[in-house]
Amino acid sequence: MKVLIFVQKFGSITTTFIYNEILELSRHHNVLVVCCERGDEEKYPFSNVITVPLRNNRIIKKVKWLLYKYDIKALHYNLIFKRKINNLVAEFKPDLIHGHFGNESMVFFKNLEKKFLEIPTVVSFHGYDASSELKESSVYIRELRHFFNGKYPRKAIFCSEYLRNNLKNAGVQITDNNSDILFYGINTNQFSRKRYHEKSVYRFLQISSFREKKGHLYTVKAFAKFLEKNNRKNVELVLAGGGPLLKEIKEFTKKLNITDKVHFPGWVNHEEAQEWLESADCFLHHSVTAKNGDTEGMPNAIIEAMAMELPVISTVHAGIPEIIEHRVHGLLTKEKDVDTYSIYMEEIMAWYYLKRNRTKIVEQFSIPAHYNKLNDIYQDIASNCDRIQENSENF
Repeated sequence: MKVLIFVQKFGSITTTFIYNEILELSRHHNVLVVCCERGDEEKYPFSNVITVPLRNNRIIKKVKWLLYKYDIKALHYNLIFKRKINNLVAEFKPDLIHGHFGNESMVFFKNLEKKFLEIPTVVSFHGYDASSELKESSVYIRELRHFFNGKYPRKAIFCSEYLRNNLKNAGVQITDNNSDILFYGINTNQFSRKRYHEKSVYRFLQISSFREKKGHLYTVKAFAKFLEKNNRKNVELVLAGGGPLLKEIKEFTKKLNITDKVHFPGWVNHEEAQEWLESADCFLHHSVTAKNGDTEGMPNAIIEAMAMELPVISTVHAGIPEIIEHRVHGLLTKEKDVDTYSIYMEEIMAWYYLKRNRTKIVEQFSIPAHYNKLNDIYQDIASNCDRIQENSENF
């Protein structure tokens, strides 16, 4: 099958799950990636990538922002971008088009010629595109309603039931027939525990970008309460990653006078992430709904931590309860419940590595499991399209 993948930025540390999916797909299908921006080619190599920049001058950007803000139909059309992507589609002749992130995909499909809209299409929703973007403007919602109105062969893919329900509640025509839940796939061979030993220092670990929805503020508050209440000297908190709130969180640890217990190693690659997970005793991820409504889909970092047999403390947020069963795979609190979170830090120190966590990930979140489900989705929408065409011709 010839599959055209569209993602605005290809090769990013925050979208490694898309890169892994494309690598596995390319082992079975002829895959062409079309993007607007190419990320780190050395860390994310892939030969069949074509970059089509989507550029607008400042005046056009300002006009589009005002249209979007005041709920007027946005101007997605870009003549140069439109010409290039239509030439690419005409030349490649894909059997299927797969767009990543709903809002970014709408830009691609708005510039696609009508004759190409009949190609079977899949759109994957990953988080903010099925949460905060729905609250920003009803323009986006209207676009999704039109896109999934049943006129063309299309399927929506969600990494959690929570995100699928968000679109349903927004009035988008999402059903069991035109949508699927597809968990992310990770390299379970790479994320596999090699050492089991007691350490002199108990390590809590979080690996994520420093953004509001990742909940670092509440993790640090809970950790400070935990230290104050238990006066433990043999514990530490490692917050790996980078992002816009990193400086603020570092300053907050100084204010709480816990800098000697909190460490910030910065961005880590997959190999470094595996090493940190190997050295950790518990994984933390206090996800919260951001002020603008942005939520998680299904945090990949939690999946990797569970593959390493770590118990997890997290929150009842978005798709997280779909992977973590309370008191089975870890402990869950309400969002921003710092008191309970700090109590759970003490409680979970009595736990050990959880082989059942890895078993769940291998069965449901491995790259082969992910690919097999995705391939079934591809085959299903392609066969449905063939049947529709046959019926149309017979009629």
